[in-house]
Amino acid sequence: MAARFDDPDNPLLHLDQPPLERGYFSDEETVAATGLQVASLRMLQAAGAVRAISAPKHHGGYRRMWPALDVYKAAVAGAMAEDYQWNIKITGTVVSKLSDSLWQGLVASAQKIDPADDHFSYDNLYMAAGKMDWFFELVNRKLLFLVVPNPLMPPLGLSSPLIPMGLLSKDSFNPAPWIPDYGPKREKVLEKADKEKLPRVEATIKHLRSGYERYRSRTSLNISMIVRAAQRRATGLPTAYILDNIQDIFLAEEGGPEE
Repeated sequence: MAARFDDPDNPLLHLDQPPLERGYFSDEETVAATGLQVASLRMLQAAGAVRAISAPKHHGGYRRMWPALDVYKAAVAGAMAEDYQWNIKITGTVVSKLSDSLWQGLVASAQKIDPADDHFSYDNLYMAAGKMDWFFELVNRKLLFLVVPNPLMPPLGLSSPLIPMGLLSKDSFNPAPWIPDYGPKREKVLEKADKEKLPRVEATIKHLRSGYERYRSRTSLNISMIVRAAQRRATGLPTAYILDNIQDIFLAEEGGPEE
């Protein structure tokens, strides 16, 4: 049975608990974890990417609270806006395209980081990359893919780690079709699919995947690392990236590099 809003054991009433234990973040905690301002969070909510709930206060009234999964979605959307120089509405469209089951798989694998995966993570100073990390990859600054770790391909019904996300066109993002390659997930999709359009959809997916290999440029974004960064900020752990300090490292030698 779900906890009632007037139930004293409802985690939404206990702001003294860490947000990761509670499973919900306040506005302030969400801003700290994602680096986004509330105005951007509202824009993502308007785009259907995230959704806040109204939680009761002890002495009456309500406060806005964000489910943990939506906080991670917002963090990824914010990183995409920064790294790809897209507006937050476009990144919201991208984030909303992924099903909650994919997000849950991403978050679960992001938490299984082996400290030995990245030698730059020594003494917990820097964010570490992992062998099970998921990526967004932007090809020729237009075509976006979700790249899934190879061990997770069978559970997702994938014969390729590439899931086409869509095509960027000026100030809009056009989502691409996607059907699992085999297994129960594919059968479930096919039950509702238009059989006449199916050959064309599958041909489009094949064409998009082939475009991934025939690229002029490719930009990767480690979205598992972004999820870990949000979790670490929520617990007060350091979230620095090794390249954040590249200028200090590069100029560490007295006098710096030769001109």
